[in-house]
Amino acid sequence: MLTFCFKLLFLLGIALSASHANTAVEQALLQKNTYTISGSFSPYDFEPKGDNDPFDWAYTMRTSGTVYQLRGVDPTPQSVFGWKKLATQSSALRPETPMWYMFQLDGDVDGDGSNRFDWVLVLATGGNKAVYKLEGVKENGTFKYSDKLNIDYKITGNTITTAAAGTFDAPANVPENNESTNTACVPLPQENVGQKTVLRVTKYYDTSSRYTDIVHTVVSRTATSMVTTTEHQSSGITKTETLTTAFSINGNYQDTSSILSERTGLSPKTTTYSPYWREPFHEVCENQTWSFNVNTTIGSDTTSENVTYRIVALNESKTVAGGTFNTIHIEIVTGNDTKNQWIDIASGALISEETRNSDGSLQNSTE
Repeated sequence: MLTFCFKLLFLLGIALSASHANTAVEQALLQKNTYTISGSFSPYDFEPKGDNDPFDWAYTMRTSGTVYQLRGVDPTPQSVFGWKKLATQSSALRPETPMWYMFQLDGDVDGDGSNRFDWVLVLATGGNKAVYKLEGVKENGTFKYSDKLNIDYKITGNTITTAAAGTFDAPANVPENNESTNTACVPLPQENVGQKTVLRVTKYYDTSSRYTDIVHTVVSRTATSMVTTTEHQSSGITKTETLTTAFSINGNYQDTSSILSERTGLSPKTTTYSPYWREPFHEVCENQTWSFNVNTTIGSDTTSENVTYRIVALNESKTVAGGTFNTIHIEIVTGNDTKNQWIDIASGALISEETRNSDGSLQNSTE
């Protein structure tokens, strides 16, 4: 696994030597020890497939979620990375879990008269750590990096804290809000654009229940938004609700800022979340938890809630009317309500969902 994690550095032409690390960079990292992650590198086999191109890497901007292909266009002295912006981030183009995080140093640390190469890469996966500084471009077009820097670090959310070697005993990734560092992890699947799922939604009352069959469809997805539709029959008429979700990708999370609902026969309605509603995106790990406080505004009404997500189990077998599926089991606690979801690992589709009151009674279910 460690060999695989270092693939980026070796493919970009790095030859580690026995010389001393760049002390000027180490001093800079110790003098200022808090940095904001600019983006992340993930391996992706761009066309032509299977050619082992050293530039088969996707770069995802931390703030916007915009995805770029490394050296997708010819580089220039001012744009040494040759970024090619990818217009969409469908499931076919979704980068894998980040392998490296990148941040920029303050000022011209290397003294070359510009900030083009004042960038640092840190290993983002597992408990192993590695820190390298970009140093230039070789004659063959690949990048040159420093020797491995004698620097320790930890990653918390969008921040990297650097320190002297041996400062942090914990692994590099320190998840937010006591998130588990359990290594049993799987990629989180995303529904394909055009994928349809037939679901039965049941609402429960004191002594009765009522169900509606719906067709859920993913219409489109970009790096910052997704459009889905839900169709159902009512009095012989097909009614459609279209949801447009606006979000940003923050590391391993999707932070939703708003959802626009457009429904047949009704006025549009927008739900906004401040600062965000946070869901998993790239990868999930067993027993992983995270919490956040969110203000939800619909029209003139605003409510404040504390939300806790927990990954209950991976590869959990779930049997519903449509068959038996291998799923990711997620629990979401909001106020007095607890919601459990089962996501199909193969397709990313919601297989089952149950929302219960504080006394354990069912509010509604979907399968």
